[in-house]
Amino acid sequence: MVSTKDNTPAARQYTRGTFATMAVYVLAIFAASFAVRSGQVNGAAMIGLALLPGLAIVGQIVVTLNYLRQADEYLKAVLARRLIIACMATLAIFTVWGFLETFAGFSGPAGWAAYCIMWGLFGLIACVERFRS
Repeated sequence: MVSTKDNTPAARQYTRGTFATMAVYVLAIFAASFAVRSGQVNGAAMIGLALLPGLAIVGQIVVTLNYLRQADEYLKAVLARRLIIACMATLAIFTVWGFLETFAGFSGPAGWAAYCIMWGLFGLIACVERFRS
C-alpha cells in the first residue's frame, strides 16, 4: 500500500503496524489449525482461537485508517479511491457467489477470504493505475 518512496514517519508506522498485525494473523491461523488437527482444544478455547485472526485484521484496519488520517491530501485521495474500488469489487464478487450458492447450488469462497480478495484487488488496482498514468 505504501510506496517505497514514502519514507514519512506515518509510512514507517504503517509498515511496522502491518507487519506486526499480519504476524499475529499468521501465527493465529497456525495455532488454530494445529489445535483443530490435534483435537485437544474445543469449546470456548476453540472460539477464542478462531477469533484471533479476526482481531489481527481489525488491528490492521486500524493501522490502515491511521495511515490514511496522517497522509497528505493527494495520497489520501488515491488510497481512498483504491480502497473503495477494491471493497466494492469484493462485495460484488461475494454477492454474485451468494446468488450462485442460493440459486444454482454452487459453493463459494469462505467468508474469511473476503479480506484476502479485497487486498489482492487493491494491489491489482494499484498496478493498473500506475501503468495507466
